[in-house]
Amino acid sequence: MPQLNESARDSLLGDPIWLEEQQAIELLAQFHETCNHRKWLLAAVAIMRAHIHVLLGVPGDPKPDSLLGGLKAYGSRELNRLYGVPASGTWWTESGSKKRKRDLPAILNAVDYIAKQENPLVIWINPVTVTWR
Repeated sequence: MPQLNESARDSLLGDPIWLEEQQAIELLAQFHETCNHRKWLLAAVAIMRAHIHVLLGVPGDPKPDSLLGGLKAYGSRELNRLYGVPASGTWWTESGSKKRKRDLPAILNAVDYIAKQENPLVIWINPVTVTWR
């Protein structure tokens, strides 16, 4: 099993949840659906067993908490529907990193970081982001 760092353990609401490949595939599909519905650009996603990285492009300047909350809410509904509610009542830790990328180099660095995750269940990079180089 993957090991959790102290910060990750402290933010858990119950026992750790280790995602399986099919759950990661379902989450990615839900992220696509959520982004299409909300008119967000899903730029890059890496889903590992113990954590997820997502890079979004959104119109305006919304609060990052609302973006993360939206992905977690729709992702949870889909996972709950398919796999049931976990014993902790949630699939997610209490918070998550929400760092804005202010310029193209920062965005491209984030895409590279996501693409190079070790032991991913799923990695998806939007072909549009590849053309930004």
